[in-house]
Amino acid sequence: GKRHFIPTVAGADLFARAAQGGAGKYYVAVNENAEKLVLYGRNVMGGSMLRAAADLDENELVILVNGRGEAIGVGRTRFAGRALFQKERITITTVADAGRYLRDEDESKAKMATRISAAEDKERERDGQERRP
Repeated sequence: GKRHFIPTVAGADLFARAAQGGAGKYYVAVNENAEKLVLYGRNVMGGSMLRAAADLDENELVILVNGRGEAIGVGRTRFAGRALFQKERITITTVADAGRYLRDEDESKAKMATRISAAEDKERERDGQERRP
């Protein structure tokens, strides 16, 4: 089958900066509310889009940027052109989001803290047993 390249959010950020703050064809700017939702992996509603190229096709991979032009995710269009702006519909599926990396990092830090705590508990048990006459 045909292989598709999906950039990481870090790669998307680099592309966005290279395109002067996400102003190119494959950049879709979303409002502040949508930015928060995208960072939690949610999809984009047409009414929350600030900018999108009129000549985007359906099923196009796009870089999602916030109002400041910072890459926050990667999405795939469900509609073409002006149909992307349908207010009450999900018009872009989020396929990668910057928040996922933060959530994964928090999760791995939490797992590490749990492992350290368990190791300390075992050490305390050992120390307690060694001190007994």
